[in-house]
Amino acid sequence: MKNKKFILGVIALLAVAVLLSAYFNFTKPKNLEVKEVSQNQIPVTLKVLDKTYVGQVKEGTSVYGAMQIFKENSSPSNPFTFVSKEYTGMGFFIEEINGIKGVPNKYWVYYINDQKSSVGASDYILKSGDVVSWKQEATL
Repeated sequence: MKNKKFILGVIALLAVAVLLSAYFNFTKPKNLEVKEVSQNQIPVTLKVLDKTYVGQVKEGTSVYGAMQIFKENSSPSNPFTFVSKEYTGMGFFIEEINGIKGVPNKYWVYYINDQKSSVGASDYILKSGDVVSWKQEATL
C-alpha cells in the first residue's frame, strides 16, 4: 500500500511539473530571433570579370556599401578588394578592383541585372536578388 501511494505521489508530481513547464513555456515572452528578422537581409551577387561573390546585405544598402561588406568579409581563398575615390556631390568612383586599375579611356562600369547603371555606385540601392556586374569599358 505504501509503494502504491509513493508511486501515485511521484506520478502526481510529474504531472504537476509537466503542467507547470507547459504553462511557463506558453506564457513567457518568446525570443523570436529578432536580429535576423530586423536586419532584413537580402541576397546579392557581385561579379567582377571571372570572379563571383555571393552574400547578403542589409536592405537599403548601396552597391558601394555592398562592396565594402564583401571586402570586409572576403577570404584568402576568394579575396575581394577595391580602391575608390570620393568626389564631393557625385559620390564614389571605383578606380581599382582586385588589383586591376582603370586605365586611360578604360574604366570600371557596373551593371545591375545586365542593365548598365545610370547612377553612381553609392547611389544605387540594391534590391533582393540583384546581380551587380563590374566590367572594364572604353569611354567614348
